Parts: sequence; structure tokens; C-alpha cells
Amino acid sequence: MVKIGKVNKEVKAVTVKELIIELNINSENIAVVKNGSIISRKNWSKEKIENSDKIEFFSPVGGG
Repeated sequence: MVKIGKVNKEVKAVTVKELIIELNINSENIAVVKNGSIISRKNWSKEKIENSDKIEFFSPVGGG
């Protein structure tokens, strides 16, 4: 079970990229943070998801 934002969730994904696909998240403009560290987009397919990981997704917000 991983924590996504504030919600614990059972997932089948093994990597960050698989998690994005499983959760049906538009990956075009997001940043992924795993256990407090930003995961580079080029490493999404290599970065493993483990039980008890905390994953957060962020997208830019424009304003002024």
C-alpha cells in the first residue's frame, strides 16, 4: 500500500510511470515527489514503488 497525497491506496504499479498510467493522470505537466524527493521524468520508468512509499503529484499553477 502506498500513500498518494493523503490517501492510502493499494496499487498494482511497480514503477512511477506505471502508477501514473494506473491512476490515469495526465503526465504532460506534472512533477512527482516520492518520499520527499523529486523524481526526474527520465527516471519514472526505472523508479520502483515500494510499500509505504509516499507519492505526491504537483502541477504548475499560473497566476498573477
